[in-house]
Amino acid sequence: MDKFTCTMLEQTGLLGMIGKVERGPTTIEVIREHESVYLMAQAIKEAKVVAFP
Repeated sequence: MDKFTCTMLEQTGLLGMIGKVERGPTTIEVIREHESVYLMAQAIKEAKVVAFP
């Protein structure tokens, strides 16, 4: 997944991603450069639908 992060952020305009594990240092820098966020699924305690059910 790490090798696709830069492409996804550049070409799709994603604001954030949810994954299962920590990202590597290069990927963390790419996420920082695009002012995006990465959420680890195991750290999410609660979710609320704000758009479409």
